[in-house]
Amino acid sequence: MYDARRTAVKELLEATAESSEKVFKKSHDVKLEEKVGDHFERYFNDRKRALEDGVKLLASPKPPKDHQDDWSDHFSDFGSKSAKAIAALVKDSKIKTPFVSAVSRLAAEESNFFAAIARMPMAASQGRILQWYGQYMREEKALRDSWSSIQDDGSDLMKDMVEAMEDANEVFEQAVEKAAKKVRDAEAALLRWVPVFEQGEDLSDYKEPGPVDSALSMLGYALQALNNLRPSAETLAGRFRGLYKSHEVVTIQLFGKTREKVEDFIDTVNLETAVKDFETASKACVSLAQGLDPDGQEDDAEDLVEAMIDEAHETLEQFEDFFEEFVDDFRGIFLGPVGDRTVQDLVGRQLAQRQSDQFQRLNIQSELKKIQQAADDEFDLPMGRLSDEKRKQLKKWITRDLETLSLAVREAIDFTLSERIQMMMRLAIPEREEKVKRLPGASV
Repeated sequence: MYDARRTAVKELLEATAESSEKVFKKSHDVKLEEKVGDHFERYFNDRKRALEDGVKLLASPKPPKDHQDDWSDHFSDFGSKSAKAIAALVKDSKIKTPFVSAVSRLAAEESNFFAAIARMPMAASQGRILQWYGQYMREEKALRDSWSSIQDDGSDLMKDMVEAMEDANEVFEQAVEKAAKKVRDAEAALLRWVPVFEQGEDLSDYKEPGPVDSALSMLGYALQALNNLRPSAETLAGRFRGLYKSHEVVTIQLFGKTREKVEDFIDTVNLETAVKDFETASKACVSLAQGLDPDGQEDDAEDLVEAMIDEAHETLEQFEDFFEEFVDDFRGIFLGPVGDRTVQDLVGRQLAQRQSDQFQRLNIQSELKKIQQAADDEFDLPMGRLSDEKRKQLKKWITRDLETLSLAVREAIDFTLSERIQMMMRLAIPEREEKVKRLPGASV
């Protein structure tokens, strides 16, 4: 490897020395011939090392310009120093024999050889690929951190939203349960006192808290439980709406912006770009090598180009492997259409659905209607055995409170906050899923 030029130069020097000796006889300097031969023997050894060391420069992790500058400086310096040293061998020769002219010409040709090699752009291409490789490694770490953070934010917010549903569930459940219990207690108390009243007791003889007033005070507790339901539930509904908006901003917008950044990154730096850059640099290097005319130079330059391409292609293959891993890892997340798994991770449908189903099973409306029916029926009191006067007297005591309770229950039924929260969640899930799926991503 790198011996074609050595062979050609040796043959040239031997031929021109023989010609010079025949034509110029003793004017041909034999000692100069030996000196030149020894010099070129050392030179081609140094030249081979210089070419090998140049290929090693490609492995250096430097920016493209620095990479190319190091390459150019290495070969320009070696070519310049070598050409001067070769030219100096015959600078004092007074007779321009074919041998002397050949040595002078070799100095210029070797200078041109290394000048051409110094212009080969593979080093810059290699630097760009190494730079992109590093960018991808940093981008991969940043995206993993971002995805973990987005998932955590989405998960935390969804948990908060579910907690708000659980709190609303508890508020409704406790209020309805308390109201229903107090109504049952009031009905039981009145049932105990109806027979006493039937036997002649006069309710007006009792001062507060008499038996009827005690029963009606229980209805008051039921009424209070239902009246307290609205502000508590309104607060929870507001909290839920606020959490949903936060979820949309933190999760969907943050996720969308990250996808946009990845799209810009992929558009700028991708495998197709790297391959085209490598191929362009390879063609330019081959063209420069094939443009060298002196015997042996093209062959040596092609050996160098082959070694350069092998070294750079190995880096390109490593980049290709990393790029494909990068794409596989983030496909469906930050690259390409958003995948179903990603949607599930961001939206939390299963968690929300479980709580929504549990909330719906409470069936608040049914429980409230039972209380309203009891109030509308004035309880199931055995008033048929009472005289008209006593029946009127008892109804007078309880009707007002029962009517108030009935109205409160109707209002609670109309105030369908439980259904509104369920509806918000049912609508929120597909809406968020659709928004996430529509987010643009890089095509790879």
